[in-house]
Amino acid sequence: MADTIKLNAGFATIGQGAGPMMVTWKAGLFRKHGLDIDKPRIMGGAKGVVRGLMSREIQFGNLAAPAPLRANLKGEADLVLLTGGINQQFIMGRPGLDRREQLAGKKSASSATADSMMH
Repeated sequence: MADTIKLNAGFATIGQGAGPMMVTWKAGLFRKHGLDIDKPRIMGGAKGVVRGLMSREIQFGNLAAPAPLRANLKGEADLVLLTGGINQQFIMGRPGLDRREQLAGKKSASSATADSMMH
């Protein structure tokens, strides 16, 4: 495709959420469909993606929904959600946990940053 549109893209953090954007970029599908995108940038969290969009450093980004929704509600940003993915939250456990009732009273951990969690 001769005519391409130059855009910058970013994603919040390295993890499962960045997978679709990076696979699309590495497979050359952005270029195939007329988008000239350098390697998508790691923006340092969902708030970093919002800041990048607002400063026009990036033109589209991949991030968890709470950050742009919170920025819109606070009047700090005017962003549009273009598409949503499936719920990509997972609970992992050790062998022998077969029912959720077995988790009652147990400790859990999260890899989420405070930036990506709803308050």
